Amino acid sequence: MELRALDKVLPPKITVVLLKGAAYIVQQQEFAKGRMPNDVDLLVKRSDLNEAEAALNAAGWVSGNHQ
Repeated sequence: MELRALDKVLPPKITVVLLKGAAYIVQQQEFAKGRMPNDVDLLVKRSDLNEAEAALNAAGWVSGNHQ
């Protein structure tokens, strides 16, 4: 559900890489069955970061720690 919501919010021109649990679920990995992630970790190009964050914030998403 969250991944579909993210897909609607983020501009299509931004390439998003899913990390960890979300990536396992999208890839339909056997060990991901029944997994209920409590967050979604995303990776975007540094040049797209401000636009991605602005789109997410405008839609009510809250960002966590930035590395």
